[in-house]
Amino acid sequence: NNIEQAGHEIEATGFTFVANMTAPKAFGEILIHGYVHPTEEVYASYFIGTLGQSSFDCYTRFDDGSSLTTTTLQGEISIEDKGIYYNCPQVSNFAELLNEHLTAIEKRRQEGLTPVPAERNLKGLPKEIDMFLKRRLS
Repeated sequence: NNIEQAGHEIEATGFTFVANMTAPKAFGEILIHGYVHPTEEVYASYFIGTLGQSSFDCYTRFDDGSSLTTTTLQGEISIEDKGIYYNCPQVSNFAELLNEHLTAIEKRRQEGLTPVPAERNLKGLPKEIDMFLKRRLS
């Protein structure tokens, strides 16, 4: 089962499962399996679309309100004026994606930004998704 395999892959890097969610209809029918890391300022998710498409994502918000998403989806474009930054590396597994994300976080730290700690509860990830969507749609 792809969902189960994806969960094992994410959990093998230290993340804990927090929630299954569905995205608003405006974005299509998407099932989101959400995870949080116990020591890093990172949420992880596995997205599954209605046509079977899927992606791994790592997400971090910074103290200036901007966010960084490192994703296996190719072609995502940053929207800098809204503080939305994407990193779309060519990777073969979730551990490599996480490493790319952590490297990108360090680069942003060197630019003077501080990651906001990820809430380690059921409300944290849905709240972050909501804040992200509001910025993206504004």
